[in-house]
Amino acid sequence: AASGAPTPPRARGRRRPQLRPARSRAMLLAGYCWSADMGEKTGISWTDATFNPWWGCTKVSPACDHCYAEVAAARFGTAWGRAAPRRTFGDKHWYAPRRWNARAARDGATFRVFCASMADVFDVDAPEGARDRLWALIRETPALTWLLLTKRIGNASRMLPVDWGDGYPNVQLGITA
Repeated sequence: AASGAPTPPRARGRRRPQLRPARSRAMLLAGYCWSADMGEKTGISWTDATFNPWWGCTKVSPACDHCYAEVAAARFGTAWGRAAPRRTFGDKHWYAPRRWNARAARDGATFRVFCASMADVFDVDAPEGARDRLWALIRETPALTWLLLTKRIGNASRMLPVDWGDGYPNVQLGITA
């Protein structure tokens, strides 16, 4: 290369992903290890990937006082709180779990996805239509185990999809304090 830096290695004609470590403890806890497919690599030991349908949340309890996600979002200029707009993502971002699902199905492997490490699925200020899009994505990816953690379990009954019944077989719903 003209700058004197070595040319990155090639894999099947494509550039290999550049992996960089998380830059702070907050980013590590938020699941950042920066890959070509954001969220596919994570520093969170109990999951294989993170997927965020949106970024943003509102503090609802004293447990939110030291929120890692709020700190990480601030580094990217994402506002936080009740009236703050949520950061949303395009189709390429929403397609990543489908790739993970295909790989998990092909390999016969369990692939755990921590959903909404930078948000809460049951946040009343979720972007219009994003939660419905998430439920559809979860139904389309049966080879993934979706880990949904919430501090807003009181909102769940009115925000779960109509076909939820006793739950989806590929979802583990957890409550944090």
